[in-house]
Amino acid sequence: LVTSAGICPSSGVRIESDQTFKNIVDVNLIGNWNCATELLRCIEASDDGSLKSDRASLVLIGSSASLKGFPTLGGYAASKHAVVGLTRVWSEDFAPFGVRVNLVAPG
Repeated sequence: LVTSAGICPSSGVRIESDQTFKNIVDVNLIGNWNCATELLRCIEASDDGSLKSDRASLVLIGSSASLKGFPTLGGYAASKHAVVGLTRVWSEDFAPFGVRVNLVAPG
């Protein structure tokens, strides 16, 4: 599964409105969370091991903005940095189920 939800509204302002920040987080973080957790819940719930596979892979799409700051993109960078955190945790949590979890950070 590749999760590629993401928006990057650039208003040119240093501090985004609360609503803009919420929209960015809802798509960039919560959107990825919703897609990925459905897959991972199915795999975890498979008591008979039928979904366990050494070929299962989850790829989350991050951004170079999660690794380096970009002016006026605070909300975007924060949301994509959270995706980096999820990737690191899930790669450990789901390794026993044979799921590889990786991040692609374009840019």
